[in-house]
Amino acid sequence: MAQHLLVRHIDAVTSLWGVPDSIRSRLAAAVCAQRKLSSEVAHLFGSDRPTELTLPDCTQLDPTAMLQLLGLLITGEGTVDPVAAEGGGLAGPGKAEKQQQPQQQPKQQQQLQQCRLERLELGHCGRGFTDGAAAALAAAGPFQHLTVLRLGGAYKLTDQGILKVLEAAPMLKELAVPSASRLTGACLDRLPAVAPQLCSLDLSNCRGLPGSALASVLGQLVNLNRLVLDGVPEVCCQGV
Repeated sequence: MAQHLLVRHIDAVTSLWGVPDSIRSRLAAAVCAQRKLSSEVAHLFGSDRPTELTLPDCTQLDPTAMLQLLGLLITGEGTVDPVAAEGGGLAGPGKAEKQQQPQQQPKQQQQLQQCRLERLELGHCGRGFTDGAAAALAAAGPFQHLTVLRLGGAYKLTDQGILKVLEAAPMLKELAVPSASRLTGACLDRLPAVAPQLCSLDLSNCRGLPGSALASVLGQLVNLNRLVLDGVPEVCCQGV
């Protein structure tokens, strides 16, 4: 009953401070099920530097809203500098302001070092999670505690974007990028080097992945115990 009321009036909620991450995730799932995850509501779940952020349906978040959410999640700042966003930077003061107030830089670095993010799951995030969002996220790293990354339907994400994120998450164990149709063999070639601890990999419906690259790379992921390749057209039993 309490969750139902929260979901119904989620637009009126101003803070989720003190709510455990597990309960936040359940509430986020309920909010997404009702298609009520606006940019403002997403900020509720990204605030207070949670250890996990699980948003099953991000279809309402455009690139700007996604950058704002990532900036809030990582740095605690809910605004985006357009210049920094174009260059792959998260929320924070613009270049001119940084030059005028250099004393703020150590504080920002301290904020990034305090990031406790362990799990990031964004479903149906293709509209907002672009290479720019990936570069912005990577620029805020490294994320020493991040072990689970799931980006569902990230159809705008390219090899360059996902590799930047992976390079910033050296402890990653679970990676899921289903329906990331722009990924190619170039991403797979680097996977063993940038994600050596990977135990679970979901590449379902990534139709740009060549079977030859899969066959040569998967054997190098020595810790891999779960693999999902549904909908990858060049996969065959012999190759697997």
